[in-house]
Amino acid sequence: MKKTSFLTLLMSFGLALVCQAQNKEAAPKVGYDNLVKDLSKNLVLTTSEIDKNISGDVIVEFRVNEKGKIDSADIVKDLGDQIALRLIRILKVSGEWTPAVKDNKEVASWVRLPYHVLSSKEIADSQDHVAIPEKGMKAFNENFSNTFEYPKEALNAGVKGTFNLRFTVDTKGVISNVSFENDPGYKVLENAKRALLRSGKWLPAKEKGVAVVSEVVYPLSLDFKSFKGHM
Repeated sequence: MKKTSFLTLLMSFGLALVCQAQNKEAAPKVGYDNLVKDLSKNLVLTTSEIDKNISGDVIVEFRVNEKGKIDSADIVKDLGDQIALRLIRILKVSGEWTPAVKDNKEVASWVRLPYHVLSSKEIADSQDHVAIPEKGMKAFNENFSNTFEYPKEALNAGVKGTFNLRFTVDTKGVISNVSFENDPGYKVLENAKRALLRSGKWLPAKEKGVAVVSEVVYPLSLDFKSFKGHM
């Protein structure tokens, strides 16, 4: 029977930390604060999930072995669209863990992670939240879709798929440093940047109620049908 440490992390999407007593629980080497930041930064909801205003708890369990590696994981509860699977993938690349210790010996242990995905209202009301569009994500998605022009060069080259648009939102909600993690070329970045800046203002991220500079990752799905009126 596997022994489980219960872990909950409180962050912008809503996480809280609670561990079952052991001699010493498994812990991330980067520290809990940095782990929280990494999860918050990299667990990006899809446009469909945002439009549906998906919220609630996702629960995963993962095993930290004697060497501090996450070597297996289970999904206990998901919200659909494989949010739990994406969370597990992020956890596996978020750095090594210090293994649990029992009777002065490093041992493998299981960690349970309940992850709360906040609704749009919860995010807006929270003292700690990521940067969000002033009029909400649904309105932003609609404005972006209506404003973005599918470059003819990209269309001719058959460019399609999902590309992560990354940008900075400063303490006043000003957008800068717009780039693609996987730039497809063919003027897609140029047109995406133009659409981004025309799709409405952003509210800055907050930590303890204070506005802070933050980075946003926006997944842009390119397909001919979605943008057929903007080519």
